[in-house]
Amino acid sequence: MRRPNDYEKKDRSYIGYSLLVTSQFIVIQSSILLFFYVFTLKSALFISVTLLSLVVLLFFFLLHYNTSLRNRLDITQISSFYNLGARFQAAENARSLKLAIFVFAVICCLFVAGISTLSILFFRLLPETHDHVIMTAFECLVSLNPLFIVPAAMFSVPEWKAAFCKHVPFLCHRTPTPHRRENHALRTKMETNLYFVQLEDSWKT
Repeated sequence: MRRPNDYEKKDRSYIGYSLLVTSQFIVIQSSILLFFYVFTLKSALFISVTLLSLVVLLFFFLLHYNTSLRNRLDITQISSFYNLGARFQAAENARSLKLAIFVFAVICCLFVAGISTLSILFFRLLPETHDHVIMTAFECLVSLNPLFIVPAAMFSVPEWKAAFCKHVPFLCHRTPTPHRRENHALRTKMETNLYFVQLEDSWKT
């Protein structure tokens, strides 16, 4: 049976460039359409809510899929079709998505807050005297979002969090629980065992 190629040997830089170009193209086109009133604010709100819902569903689908795939490829259930690269890729995808949950939640909250401010403005839920305050709040959400996203990202990555806690220890009091340390050690041991099992199989063949 043909084994899949090692994902590390495949150059997928085009994915990043494609995402960058596509996202910037959509943002620029949307800005132009809104600026010239081709799109109404109501249409923009509807599109934003729809896209946010799709992104949330896609994120949790990918998290569930990669976590399930990683569990299926554990050493006790491994099949000859999957090599260590596929197993490692699934594990890394699941780990990265889990690390991104907090950042993703913060971004979604900012997005919802921005949509809410525009909805308040569009549906005139507050008197017109509050329009300036609402627009100021919206501009702050758009311009100052790194103040919320960067700390969320920092505390989501263990290495960054450890470095931060080293310099500001009075803000960090939690330490990894023994249960988490045991789970990490067990999974690392399984990865190592799987590597040597497949290495032995490759020598036999």
